Amino acid sequence: MAFLYGDSTPFPLDENFIDTLRNATDICIALLRADESLDGIQRSVEEEKQAAERDLRGVERLVAAVNQVLEPQVATNIGSAYVQGVCGRLLQTAQSVVDNAAKDVVARRDAAVRQADSKMATERARIPQALERFLLAHEIPGTQWSISWITRRGTTQQTQVPAQANAWALARTPIGLEATFELDVSQSPLWARPFKLGDIKAEVAIQLPHKGGWLDRGTSLREERLDRLFVTEVNLTPQRASVVLRRGVRPLGPGYELTISPDGKTAPEIKPIGEEGAAASDEKLVLEGLDAAAIVDVWQMIESRLVPLATKRVRLAQALLEGLPLAEIKSPAKVAQTLIHVTAPLVREMGRRSPVPGELVLKRQVEDGRREELFISIRELTDKFATLTPERQSYFGEYGLVFDVREAAPADGARSAAHGAAGAAEATTTATTGS
Repeated sequence: MAFLYGDSTPFPLDENFIDTLRNATDICIALLRADESLDGIQRSVEEEKQAAERDLRGVERLVAAVNQVLEPQVATNIGSAYVQGVCGRLLQTAQSVVDNAAKDVVARRDAAVRQADSKMATERARIPQALERFLLAHEIPGTQWSISWITRRGTTQQTQVPAQANAWALARTPIGLEATFELDVSQSPLWARPFKLGDIKAEVAIQLPHKGGWLDRGTSLREERLDRLFVTEVNLTPQRASVVLRRGVRPLGPGYELTISPDGKTAPEIKPIGEEGAAASDEKLVLEGLDAAAIVDVWQMIESRLVPLATKRVRLAQALLEGLPLAEIKSPAKVAQTLIHVTAPLVREMGRRSPVPGELVLKRQVEDGRREELFISIRELTDKFATLTPERQSYFGEYGLVFDVREAAPADGARSAAHGAAGAAEATTTATTGS
């Protein structure tokens, strides 16, 4: 479904970016609040450390004062032996009290640091939790996807366990964020288990070597019916795609591995696979002519069914920002800043192309020559982050949002009042074929 800016020019993403923007803003606010909490915890730790240092210095001064009074009494042999003994015991007792006090101060400081570390770990754990909620439902602009689907186990002579499949998607974003997701294939008629290639396309056959070595001279060719083989593994990256075909549903049975270039710049290749996944040959046969065309056609059918699996994200398995796990990121504000940075250009352009002051607008084509309008008020967005500290509010300056009540009333006052009161990106369908 094609989306348009408010002025009916094409929008670059095929998604409801209004919802994406609202949720991205909420996630960034949550991250910035976590950042505020971390700053507060860090300040309390520093204050506790400073208090402990003051107490330790005070205890040391007390020791010095006690020693200054009592040590001359012992050194000059003033008084009886009994008095000197009392002085010695006083010195020992004072030192013991001081040592215990110093231990108490250090223990108090260390306990505060441990408690702070625990609180900070809890706050940092909110980073992947917050991003998981967002990334399961939305896509960061400019994301490149890689998808892996594989059969984990299947029927063997020893067991009758039915074959099952698992799938993952890797999202690489332009902000240095890499996220790996588990995908739900359990409800898919095709991807829930191994399937025959013929389920996608019947009568797929190519010519493959028959006698001698895989690529030995003089080897004759014979027709290989690939549609009778089972698809047990598929991998897709922006640079490379591969499909594993086996003669049975066992994940490690014999078969072939097909390698395809998604951009079509190189010819498809095929390599035989032996038992237990061992390569029957290290050499790949480059397919040409009708054989290459058949494989490309089959791959396009597989790819068209594989790519939608990326929308079946159910769990964030791992997330890295510039190679560092999110839970180890010291500043959640850094994650928020990167997310704001990648969405801000579209926000600014939406504001520039909006026909209604004080709103960000998208349109999308629906049936019967009608367009559906989606919008969010700038006031709604600015109110969201108004509760943050001024320093953290400034992160949203990249949005370029300015809300002015005097400029927010368009000529159609009734529409502005209704939409402004709603303060949300509810869809309003307008019967128009032009704007």
